[in-house]
Amino acid sequence: MEKKNQKPDKERAYSSRKFSSGLPVQNQRCAGIDVGDSKYDVAIAGKNGHEVREYPTFASDLLKLIDWLISEQITTVAMESTGVYWLNLYLKLEEAGIEPYLVNARHVKN
Repeated sequence: MEKKNQKPDKERAYSSRKFSSGLPVQNQRCAGIDVGDSKYDVAIAGKNGHEVREYPTFASDLLKLIDWLISEQITTVAMESTGVYWLNLYLKLEEAGIEPYLVNARHVKN
């Protein structure tokens, strides 16, 4: 039985937020990713301010995340090394030609 309000997988909407201001951008081609067990929060400096998108951690969603980064011409990603949840993302970013940097969450807090 199909649920009425559930979208097909191809049309899954990803949560996206835009912010008009924030910290000064040092590298336009860099993204930051908060790695969690069930989602990735990805932040980039877009043309109209900062944009943050939320992606689930499923393999198909991981590929869509990387496609979005490539479409935004992102070449470098900084991500925190929480548990083992970063590993698949790290490997897929390297395969796509995006340079991942693991950062210690204690060092970048605040």
